[in-house]
Amino acid sequence: MATDDDRAMAIEEIRRIILTYPEASDRGELDRVGEFLGGVLFGEPEKPLEELTSRTPEEASKMYGEAVIYYPDGTSHARHIMTNIDIDVAPDCQSATSRTTYLVLQATEGLSLRPICTGGYGDTFVRENGAWKLKVRTEWMNLKGDLSHHVRIPERIHVVG
Repeated sequence: MATDDDRAMAIEEIRRIILTYPEASDRGELDRVGEFLGGVLFGEPEKPLEELTSRTPEEASKMYGEAVIYYPDGTSHARHIMTNIDIDVAPDCQSATSRTTYLVLQATEGLSLRPICTGGYGDTFVRENGAWKLKVRTEWMNLKGDLSHHVRIPERIHVVG
């Protein structure tokens, strides 16, 4: 049985993992995005686990580079604000789940700062060889604003109730 200190350390390590993707995406660090999502089962929450897909780090980097608009300075001119991070660590401290809410803000030349979408992530983590790893990520968007300066095909993004 894990101690309270073990659980607290696990929660902090998982919180740092959760914050890795938005930081890398906002900065245009596509290799880090790929490292984060490589090998992770990814999809929408309504899909059964066996229908979620996994990509190599290279495939994930390429997918984000093709989907997200990165400006000449290499960034997306967006900022993901992560809130309501709720992490539930199993009693043995070998697995965990989390739910996180996001708000994405964006400003570009000629576009004033504005919120462009909100949504969330549902994550599953496991502890392997002493380190926490993201294994499954489901993602949804609750509110969708003007995404035309952030993603290449905004009409393909659907909103989940």
